[in-house]
Amino acid sequence: TGVILDGFTVTRGGAITGGGVYVSGSALVTNCTLFHNLATNGGGIAYGTVRNCRILQNSCIMYNGGCPLGGGAYGSAIYDSVIISNQVNQDGNGGGIFGGMASNCLIQMNSAYQGGGTAQSLAVGCQIIGNLARVGIGSYGGTNRNCLIAFNAGSNPYYSCIGGGAAAATLLNCTVVSNTLGGSGSHG
Repeated sequence: TGVILDGFTVTRGGAITGGGVYVSGSALVTNCTLFHNLATNGGGIAYGTVRNCRILQNSCIMYNGGCPLGGGAYGSAIYDSVIISNQVNQDGNGGGIFGGMASNCLIQMNSAYQGGGTAQSLAVGCQIIGNLARVGIGSYGGTNRNCLIAFNAGSNPYYSCIGGGAAAATLLNCTVVSNTLGGSGSHG
């Protein structure tokens, strides 16, 4: 407890969970860049509190039959950060963040099967923009409060996509605009 990781760049890490950083217990990761890390869950980071960080180009891949979750972050509380260009392959969820919380973050250009930006997460005051997925393109599941959900797009032109801005999610005082589905038989 009381551990602080401040001002580091973490790159090319790899693990089953938390490719860049794995937090056991409570710790603060601040003013860091988590770039180009790889895991099954939490490509950039798993768990912990994140403030003023850049979570960029991390990936989650299927390992031993498990569904990859959280290309950028998994189960983390993230504040005032950017979560950009992370991805989850196969049938994974949460290109940007899965199962955590984001407050005042830019969540942009992430990709996944479900929840290109967020999946099963709480987003407050975030901009969820330009993400790709087949289901819940901007956000899948979870709750979005006071967010802008815009310019998210269906990731497969050949199969139907569901929920351009969000699917199976609770939206409270959000602006949802200019999201596209693509594909045949799509449902918005």
